[in-house]
Amino acid sequence: MRHRITQRAERDLKDIHRYTVDTFGLAQAEKYLRELDAVFQILGHYPNMGRIYEGRTHQFVHGKHIILYRVGSDEIVIGRIFHGAQRPASD
Repeated sequence: MRHRITQRAERDLKDIHRYTVDTFGLAQAEKYLRELDAVFQILGHYPNMGRIYEGRTHQFVHGKHIILYRVGSDEIVIGRIFHGAQRPASD
């Protein structure tokens, strides 16, 4: 099963990248984004790995971030990626 990243999740990834570059450097930021991409691939193969968050939305924790996604018939849709200490704003 493939994965698709929403525009909101793309903004989350950019924010994560910017913060990680500023705090830990470019190499760590690039490494962490590669790890997140690998998690998205794994979730595509095993979409029920995450636990139910709300309704049809699943959540999966990677590092200090929570990935919110929905499982469709032929894809998973990554909706948000946020730090575990935060609550995502509803869009």
